Amino acid sequence: MLGGLAFTLALQHAALAAPQDDFSRAVAYDLAGDQAHAFALYLSAAEAGQAEAQFNVAVMYDSGRGTRHDAMQAALFYAFAAVGGNARAAYNLGLLYETGDGVARNPALARAWYRKASEAGLLAAAGKLHAAPAAESLAENAVPAFPGEGMRLGGEAAFVPFVWLAPPGNAPGSYYVQVVRLDAGGPRDVLTQVVDVSAIRAPIGHTPGNYAWRVFSFSPARAAYIATPWVRFAVKQEK
Repeated sequence: MLGGLAFTLALQHAALAAPQDDFSRAVAYDLAGDQAHAFALYLSAAEAGQAEAQFNVAVMYDSGRGTRHDAMQAALFYAFAAVGGNARAAYNLGLLYETGDGVARNPALARAWYRKASEAGLLAAAGKLHAAPAAESLAENAVPAFPGEGMRLGGEAAFVPFVWLAPPGNAPGSYYVQVVRLDAGGPRDVLTQVVDVSAIRAPIGHTPGNYAWRVFSFSPARAAYIATPWVRFAVKQEK
């Protein structure tokens, strides 16, 4: 399922003006109707961590405008933008989980993303939360999506996003995320957090080294955590 991911998020240091310049140029191309050039520049800014550019990349993947339609890539970029504070991205990711477009259908997770968007003030998301919750059902484990096994990330970004694909199911649940640094003396926790959405970000980008992460899924119906395998990645020192 993850073999179709065709990009690597750069996550390396650039002057603040660089991604903003790419974004501004992308908007100009977009307004002029040159969607292919707009997409390329939005993607450049998105890979530098600009949340609004990540949202635009997701929308273009979602609609097939300026690039191929790819709902799974859209879900991934919506997640990047959502953990960067973009409420519309959280809402749109909720829509994908509600319909099962590009990701496994998971109404409970859709509501969690709607809640996150609503808390950020998006009225459309608040309306979605009035819908009755779906009947409870069991779900399988989550699947880590980013960072992937063996990925090398630049070491100057303030935050590294962690995104996983949630399993199908309707039962409300939560996810326990564990990120460790693989020091010579043994693994050392750098992040342990429980969330009810499918993405999080950790402030480890300035610290080069080898890392690993995993996600534990939990639902009341199972009354137990089920862990994904460890996924190893590296943060390198940028020169």
